[in-house]
Amino acid sequence: MNTLEFVSAIIKALSWPMVVLICVFLLRNPLSKILTNLNRLSYNNLEMVFEQKLNQLETTLDDNEQMNFDIYQTNNKDLEILTIAQVSPNAAIIMAWALIEHELKNLLNSNNLLLENKKSNPLSLINLLHKNELLDNETIATLHDLRELRNTAAHSHQETLSYLQAIKYYELVKKIISILKGC
Repeated sequence: MNTLEFVSAIIKALSWPMVVLICVFLLRNPLSKILTNLNRLSYNNLEMVFEQKLNQLETTLDDNEQMNFDIYQTNNKDLEILTIAQVSPNAAIIMAWALIEHELKNLLNSNNLLLENKKSNPLSLINLLHKNELLDNETIATLHDLRELRNTAAHSHQETLSYLQAIKYYELVKKIISILKGC
């Protein structure tokens, strides 16, 4: 291979990547506007849906009047979850969800409701509370959304969630627990 063939092969190999880079550079402003309006973007299990759903749930729970204001007090469990969130946000989200499950079981026990066939998966707990009209539709929808976010964190193969997302999720968990305790 002589020099001319070598240069020709380099140009041939780099031509399409260069065209793509030039197009992205020229269209960066319209592309950025499109990307900010996307509802869902997946790349290597990274999902923008998680952040949007957190913001939606935060708005929903902030409007709820049943909430007690003791959610801002910290305890040992708070410190534990905050510490774990620094290392593994996904694990912190799973731990926070376990607190909701515990409170759902407490609510069922305090209302003398027994689980059929000893089913204690989260969906069964939520459905039983809904069936017995112990929770309003908005709280049920919020619980389902939090459960879906927990499932996203639990079944993600990579640590794609941030510390701030884990903290926001935990704050929402504390708010929904406050609502559950008020039922």
